[in-house]
Amino acid sequence: MKANQISSNPQPNASWVLNAKEEAIFNQILHEKLSSNKPFVLWGWKRDLVKDAKRLPYSRTVYFSANLSLSGNKEIYINQAYFFLNSRAEQSAIDLIQQQLPKSNELGGYPFQAVFTKDKKYPGFARSQIQIGLPTPFDKQTIKRRLKGKPRLRIDPPKLIEASENYNLAKFAPFVVYIGSGLSAESGLPLLGTIHKVFEVDDFDKQELVFGAQDGLPARLVKDVNLEFKSFCQFSVDAIKAPPSKSHLDIGRLYKTGTIVQVFTDNIDDILRKVNVPFTQVRISIFPERYSANFHPKARSLLVIGIAVDRRQIIKQARRKGLNIIAINPVLRVAPHSRNMDYLSKGDILFKQTANNVLPKIIAESNFK
Repeated sequence: MKANQISSNPQPNASWVLNAKEEAIFNQILHEKLSSNKPFVLWGWKRDLVKDAKRLPYSRTVYFSANLSLSGNKEIYINQAYFFLNSRAEQSAIDLIQQQLPKSNELGGYPFQAVFTKDKKYPGFARSQIQIGLPTPFDKQTIKRRLKGKPRLRIDPPKLIEASENYNLAKFAPFVVYIGSGLSAESGLPLLGTIHKVFEVDDFDKQELVFGAQDGLPARLVKDVNLEFKSFCQFSVDAIKAPPSKSHLDIGRLYKTGTIVQVFTDNIDDILRKVNVPFTQVRISIFPERYSANFHPKARSLLVIGIAVDRRQIIKQARRKGLNIIAINPVLRVAPHSRNMDYLSKGDILFKQTANNVLPKIIAESNFK
């Protein structure tokens, strides 16, 4: 077995070994990643504590990248990984983190480095910086930019409108569809809040961000860094194996008949490949960057499925183009200090349900084939 190989799935009676179709998807994604010089697995967040529209000293930046390969028996393994954690908290909290870390320059077969400094800007505060593995030029550049990020000092509440129960959308077709993680969840993949929990970005139950002494990730890494790195990669592996949901299949049929003429997605799961739907990936990095969208000339409406926040401004751009905005979203809680459903306006249509409940009704009452 190769070093850092994923040899077993934590889910019972399952395997990380890929079948022929999954292998084809894996190789296609791998080719695209290599062509764009991006890692196969990429996660990263910067969080700063804000209260009463004021930024406080507490800060935490976590970053992970990894490249995946297939062994001769089609078993996925990590062939390169890099982890970075930068925290600012009270001196006592940083001291606690330091006590949890080994003195060695190696951890689980990876190069390990931890640096602790007093914060010159905030008396009584200190910083810890942990690195596991060796960074690529891409890692260095991305982290440098991530550390410069500034928090929102104000988060507007959701702009909800009255939910519709009129499922006849025939007059609004053809559609451009903009897909978010709500649809991924229907295929059994976790929502972003679950990924946050893996990296301890926030405490979803308490609706609080995680800083300093609350941060259990350093201790987890020391206990078993290889196990944690595998958990960081699990979403990417599960996405390759995830079956299309009924909603994905519905979108595939509607695309084939021309009711849907274009698909944008904020997801990184590539499930649309499995229903033969061409799509445009609008999440091009770990930053909330605008994506310049060119909409199909025949489109009359933008159907937004499972998108909590218009980070790429797809909805905003569609509105400027005169497209009708139709949203399908159950409006669940999202991460603490995060925007949620702030893009709706009077005249839009909202179905406050999941896609697997709404799409069959829309197809039936609109007489879509």
